[in-house]
Amino acid sequence: SGTRGPAAVIAPLGVLPEFQRQGAGTALMHEALTRLAHVAAPLVVLRGDLEYYKRFGFSPADKYGVRAPFSVDDTEYLVKPLAGYQAAYRGTVGYPPAFATVGYPIDPPPA
Repeated sequence: SGTRGPAAVIAPLGVLPEFQRQGAGTALMHEALTRLAHVAAPLVVLRGDLEYYKRFGFSPADKYGVRAPFSVDDTEYLVKPLAGYQAAYRGTVGYPPAFATVGYPIDPPPA
């Protein structure tokens, strides 16, 4: 139940280990969220570490009545409400078929 509408998805977002802790991930998130401010989606979802993403305004999705269409720990499926968010937006997120080909976690390409 709930109101259906578009949701934005940030996934997968990653930085190679040798470039981590240099601000690249933070810059990517700020750019993604800046661009999402100009689309009609009421919220953005992602799968990731709550401790990392809460600084960008993400919270566990179940707080908003939003569920993943796959099995995931409640603290790893996260939502950030955007400007058009209304509490009526709830339910299971639907992903385009292309997402079915993306594994989690993604293995690095062979050397």
